[in-house]
Amino acid sequence: GAKHEQFASGRRLNAEVVQAFLGTTVHVVEEMEWELFMDLGCAMDGPTAYTFVEHFTRFFGREDEFLVRSLALRLVNLTLGFFGFVGRILPSAVAASALFLARQILGVQLSDHLEEVTGYKAVDLMGCICAIEKLLPKKNV
Repeated sequence: GAKHEQFASGRRLNAEVVQAFLGTTVHVVEEMEWELFMDLGCAMDGPTAYTFVEHFTRFFGREDEFLVRSLALRLVNLTLGFFGFVGRILPSAVAASALFLARQILGVQLSDHLEEVTGYKAVDLMGCICAIEKLLPKKNV
């Protein structure tokens, strides 16, 4: 389970190490792992935008970065009720857009690091970023 759920697990198994120990192939080890996984009744779904926000921000350490993560998760939550997002925009793109928008809203300096981690450039996500921005509650002035 740690292999699939915990990115900071200190005890991940490497299939090649298990292969050397058991004297079998990586493929056989992976098949055994899958059988065990299924026998335990575990089910895996595809990654969601939440998964990607957590993945993209796993090395955040500053307080302002934790605020960005929190706001990005809330922005992702806003997209759930709109079919324009679900199934039409990749979860990774929704997550990256939410992170870019959260950084802009909070005034946290954008860095090239975010583009490197997400694989997306802000300019390529403008449609999604604008769509999420339109979901924000409007201020009463």
